[in-house]
Amino acid sequence: MVTTELPSELEEVDIIIIGGGTAGSIIVSRLADAEPQSTILVVEGGPDNYRVPTIVHPALYRANFGPQSNSSLAYFSAPEQQLANRSIIIAAGGVLGGGSPVNGAIYARAQQVDYDAWGTKGWSTEELLPFLKRLESFHAPTSSNTHGQDGPTAVSDGQYSCPSLRDDFISAVKQNGYSSVDDL
Repeated sequence: MVTTELPSELEEVDIIIIGGGTAGSIIVSRLADAEPQSTILVVEGGPDNYRVPTIVHPALYRANFGPQSNSSLAYFSAPEQQLANRSIIIAAGGVLGGGSPVNGAIYARAQQVDYDAWGTKGWSTEELLPFLKRLESFHAPTSSNTHGQDGPTAVSDGQYSCPSLRDDFISAVKQNGYSSVDDL
């Protein structure tokens, strides 16, 4: 049951999950599958996003980052000396589903070097990859063994592409000394 108010007859729950973003929602789903008799409460601070055009139509995602948006939160970095002491705005999803509904349903996983740079036992790419794969149902041709096939989050290259924009971007990246890889 999804509701914006607690039912008056609800006196206790077995599990409380704070945050209804992608991760919180997957945790709830897995807990519900493992313990179907349990009652699980998800507390999400963002507004109801059911039938909100900028949420249900990914092509309108940019409107989620406007100053009057109800669907995103804005955090500000400390002033950065390298940016003439300016602060950077860091946008985050503020609705059920977290950032996924407000960013055009774009899925991005960190690069190997990002995980490995943490230098923390149990958090290297090699150690995290099995868990990352369990998250995904990857629907795109790939020869890589870095994606999952039966996880709860559908991931694909998308149904639409703009080859000229893609090719221009890849060309610019290569001109700046970076190589192209099919799958990160």
